[in-house]
Amino acid sequence: MFKVVRRDAHGRLLSCAVEHPELVVEYRPGFWSEAPVGGLLVFTQYQPADLLAVALYVASLETFEVWTCEVSERVRLPEFSLTRTDFRDLVELLWGSEDVRAIRHQLWPARLEFWPEATQAYRRVKIVERVGT
Repeated sequence: MFKVVRRDAHGRLLSCAVEHPELVVEYRPGFWSEAPVGGLLVFTQYQPADLLAVALYVASLETFEVWTCEVSERVRLPEFSLTRTDFRDLVELLWGSEDVRAIRHQLWPARLEFWPEATQAYRRVKIVERVGT
């Protein structure tokens, strides 16, 4: 499994695409991190993780890294993801819904999109070793 994280200016490893401060997760090698809402996203293959890290870098010029990881407690991945994650209530609504299509009108401020290839979600993730460049 592979996890994409963002390295901030202080050297901390954080959620790669979460914007709401209460939803950002910090990762420390060798320690378990837990999702405050829903699940933490990982990839079953390296290439889609690396492609996401590159795309995020190009969009923001921040530093993104790919790490191997261990996972625990698989979580059902919602049918779609949100393009904006700065609305905590919408993130909670998305992860709590069995049918995203039925609530799509409530999610309008944060457009829906498909998850990247090979994405899965788990309640807990432990990053182990950095891979790639």
